[in-house]
Amino acid sequence: MKKIYFIILLFTTVKSIAVNNSNLLKIKAKISEKYGIEMNLKITENSVNGYYYYTKYKTNIPLVGKINNEKSEILLLEKPWTENSLSNPTKGFILNISNDQITGKWFDKSPEKKLPVSGYFKNEKLKYETETDGDYKSLRNSEKFQGFIKLVNIHDNIFVFDISTYTESGCIGELYEIIRIEKNKGVFKNQSCEISVELDKNSITISEQKCAAHGHRCYFDGKYLKQ
Repeated sequence: MKKIYFIILLFTTVKSIAVNNSNLLKIKAKISEKYGIEMNLKITENSVNGYYYYTKYKTNIPLVGKINNEKSEILLLEKPWTENSLSNPTKGFILNISNDQITGKWFDKSPEKKLPVSGYFKNEKLKYETETDGDYKSLRNSEKFQGFIKLVNIHDNIFVFDISTYTESGCIGELYEIIRIEKNKGVFKNQSCEISVELDKNSITISEQKCAAHGHRCYFDGKYLKQ
């Protein structure tokens, strides 16, 4: 029954993709039956973007992942991750869906740790995609510099903001965070990085105040055009 229901859930998701492109999975659960968490996951085909937070602290923690139909699982990764993290995960969640229930585990392989997770979820069909969702390229892109942004609206004014820059000399910049954008403007700020984001229908403009998420020659500043 468990696997049949999971397939039905995914069929509903895939069916909605044809019209709306994605679903929103809202999860309320506990780790080890005592640490309350909430998740918001945007599912597009078999890929997952979103975040979770501990209800005590309300600090958003970014997640990326994928759906494994054969195992009836959702694999979710916390930072840091690499291109190979989905095939060799080091920290995150493995969740199983049955009826409206969530079971699974939170894990961290450094050091080795596994904790049980249980809770429930709601599956909401998204009625539309925001015009700003998508991939963007820097106007400065050349043989010596490359800059890219991926923007995903999870729900309401909450977005996944994924920016990366590279130079031919080996300078790398990477930032994957959750950002609130209201009236086309948003600010991400932590101890090591502060950037402002301004959206237009077909572009994103980035302004840095300071940021340690990149080297000296691969800064994030500038305008990025939607592809």
